[in-house]
Amino acid sequence: MQSTLTHEQNWLLQLDVNANELDFNPWLRQPGASSKPASAATPSVQTKLLPSYFDWAGLHTKLTLQAEALRYRHLQAQNVTAQLEQRDRTWHLLPSTAQVWGGAAQAEGSWRHSDGHAQLRAAAKDIDLAAFTEQLSPRLRLSGQGDLKADLSTHGFTPLARRAYLDGTLDLNATSGQLIGWNPWQTLEQSHDAVRNVFSGQVIRPTEHTDAQSSTAFNALQLALEWQQGQALIKKGLLQADGLTLNTQVPSYFDTVNQQLDVALQLQLDAKALPETKQRLHELSSHPFYVRLSGAWQQPLVRVQWQRLEQPIITDAMDHGLLSLLGRPDPNGMPLGLKEAAPTPELKTLGDTLKSLLKN
Repeated sequence: MQSTLTHEQNWLLQLDVNANELDFNPWLRQPGASSKPASAATPSVQTKLLPSYFDWAGLHTKLTLQAEALRYRHLQAQNVTAQLEQRDRTWHLLPSTAQVWGGAAQAEGSWRHSDGHAQLRAAAKDIDLAAFTEQLSPRLRLSGQGDLKADLSTHGFTPLARRAYLDGTLDLNATSGQLIGWNPWQTLEQSHDAVRNVFSGQVIRPTEHTDAQSSTAFNALQLALEWQQGQALIKKGLLQADGLTLNTQVPSYFDTVNQQLDVALQLQLDAKALPETKQRLHELSSHPFYVRLSGAWQQPLVRVQWQRLEQPIITDAMDHGLLSLLGRPDPNGMPLGLKEAAPTPELKTLGDTLKSLLKN
C-alpha cells in the first residue's frame, strides 16, 4: 500500500492498494454479537481517527484498489480493479471491474454519509445463477448461466431501512438452465390426474409445497423487476421449456421488507412440441393453465387457480364436484356438480283441497 498527502486548494489523501487477497468480514460486526462489558478497573476511552471539529469539506480522498481476491459478507470477487473518491463525506465508486459469481462485472455508484443514501449501477455477463440466487431463498432458485443488469438506490442505516427504501430496476436473462424448487410439469400432471379421477372419487390434491429437490429445465428465462419503496413489481417474467411457456401476470410482486411474494403465473402448453413423456397432457393445451405462487420466501406455496381454468376436461370435472372432492366448497356453499334441490311443495289439508275443487 502506498499513500500520499498533498495540499493545493484542498487536502488530498491518496491511497494505492495492491493485494493478493482482501477480506473485509473480520471488520464487520457479526450478527448477534454483543460487546463485552467494560471492566470497572479499566475505564472506557473513546478514540477517533479525526477530531470532531475536523473540516471534512477540506479533505478529499482517492483510493485505488487492485486485488486478486476480495470478500465482503457473502460476496466473493476476483481480479478486482476499483477506484473510489471521497468529497464532502460522499464516496463515489468510479467505473470498476471484477469477476463476480463466475462472470465479468462492471459497477459504479455512490454512498452519502449524511443519510446513508446509496446508489449502484452494475452489469454482469455469464454469471453463475446458482451462486447469485442461493442467498435469496433456500427453496426457490435458479441454476445455469445468465446476464444481469441493475440500477438500484436506497437510504438508511439499518438493513430493514435499506430494504424499505429500495428503488430501481433489475433485469436477468438466461438462455438455458434449471428452475429449482418447483416443477411445473409435476403440477400439471397431478392436476390432470385429479381431473381424470373425479368420477371414481379418488382425487388427490396437487402438491402445494415447494421442494428443494424438484427442478425443471428451461431453454430461456427473462425477468424484469422494478422496486418501489421496497416492493419489487414483476414487469416481465418469462420461462420457456420444450412444449411449455410460463408467463407472469399483473399484479405480481416480491415484498422485500416482509420477505413475501405473490406471483400469478400462466402456463401454456404447446401440444405439437410436448416431450414424449408429457403427451398425455395435450388435453390441457386448449386453454392457459393458471397457478399462484405465494407466501414466505423461505417456503412459498403453489396453488392451482381452478376457477380460472377453461379446458373442457376440467370444466366437466368441476361440474361433477371436483372442487368438493379437493376439499374446496363452492362459494355459494354447495358442492360443485350438485344442483340445489327443488323446494318441497306446500302440504294442503283435505278441506283446502275440496275448496279448491269447488272454485273450479
